[in-house]
Amino acid sequence: YPDPTKTAYLAVAFVGVSLTLTMAFPICIFPTRDAVLQMIGYKDAYKTPAYVRVPVAGLLAVSAVIAGLFVPGVSVMFGLLGGICGSTLAFMWPALFILRTGKWNREHGVSYLSLFCTYALIIGGGIGGTVGTAVSIYNEF
Repeated sequence: YPDPTKTAYLAVAFVGVSLTLTMAFPICIFPTRDAVLQMIGYKDAYKTPAYVRVPVAGLLAVSAVIAGLFVPGVSVMFGLLGGICGSTLAFMWPALFILRTGKWNREHGVSYLSLFCTYALIIGGGIGGTVGTAVSIYNEF
């Protein structure tokens, strides 16, 4: 298809994909912005002062554009995200959540085996995430 503007159905498809991508960007950036603002101590993103909220959103947008320009392919991003998020979401976060309750210790009747397995999940998830990320980067380059 040398010129999509001369074919009506391709022009409609091009507009549809453009609209979808334009709407998908804020759906990804705004929750990330809210999470960053909460990590630096603000409870509500919309009650955060504009001099904090706008630079955080701008920095996220600029970093997304830079990543889009310089990452050679989507498989690199999938490999990085799979290595990092897969290990943290499946192994590390559940173990950290149970430790954060404050009741996962010997005083509350938790066995040594359960404590060992909890820490093994954290350490194993960290090792697995590091190795998985390294392997995905090595295979891409």
